[in-house]
Amino acid sequence: LFFKKSLENIFIFFLGNLIFNSSYIFSTPGPYVLKSQYSFFILHFSYGIGFLSGMIYFFNKWNDTNLIDSHFNRDTFNENTLS
Repeated sequence: LFFKKSLENIFIFFLGNLIFNSSYIFSTPGPYVLKSQYSFFILHFSYGIGFLSGMIYFFNKWNDTNLIDSHFNRDTFNENTLS
């Protein structure tokens, strides 16, 4: 159910992006408009892929409270925190 809803949201976002970008292309003359639309799409697509891959990678680690960093000293941290 979560995955299906996410795909619906991605499709709605992509469709809205396509509509507004195409209206911008036709309303603004200039040689750089098409290139800016490609870069806009690539930027949003890569951020979306990075977000989804991060969600998949950290899915089983959200409730994990174990300390993984060996350089972090929890006792020193607790002593130095403001109460």
